[in-house]
Amino acid sequence: MTNLILLNQLHGGYLILGALPIWAIVAIFGLIQAIVYVGRDQLEGLSYQTAYSAGIGDMFFVIPIIIGATILHEQRPGAIPGLFQESNSIMHIALLFACIALGIIVCIMTLEKRSGKFIDILHDVIIAPLFLFLAIIILPVIYRAGTTIEICATGFVILLWASLVVFDVKHDRMDQRKYLKEKFGIRLK
Repeated sequence: MTNLILLNQLHGGYLILGALPIWAIVAIFGLIQAIVYVGRDQLEGLSYQTAYSAGIGDMFFVIPIIIGATILHEQRPGAIPGLFQESNSIMHIALLFACIALGIIVCIMTLEKRSGKFIDILHDVIIAPLFLFLAIIILPVIYRAGTTIEICATGFVILLWASLVVFDVKHDRMDQRKYLKEKFGIRLK
């Protein structure tokens, strides 16, 4: 019965994370990775991910999501910030659309510098905004109700991802198709 009460108190992204079993959250992240690899293989002729921040960083991003979902499942007091305690999901929907709008803007601004292939566009317009949305709603939950270990693990994952972004930029791995062409002579569809 406590889960029903919990679900009645949650809204938007919190409702989804609170209702899904942890294994389902991991499965969704696995599916996202599979879409990228299989999509590139089928559409471009090669399954690749040269940007460590995307391949490794996205994989580790599931850790804070699982921590946040665990906090919601355990119904830890004070976990949800006041801004997101609305009696409906309007704030979550508005935030999600703002993240998608930002992704579209970034995609348009970087389209000429990147491959512009379908999976890159999908990543910029859907996957990255979804990760940003989840980070915005989950980081306060972890900060407010996480244990010291959970907060430190989350901080580690953020630093790992930021370090991988710096590495990718420094070694010109962000434009993955260009990297494959220049480093290995691989030309994709």
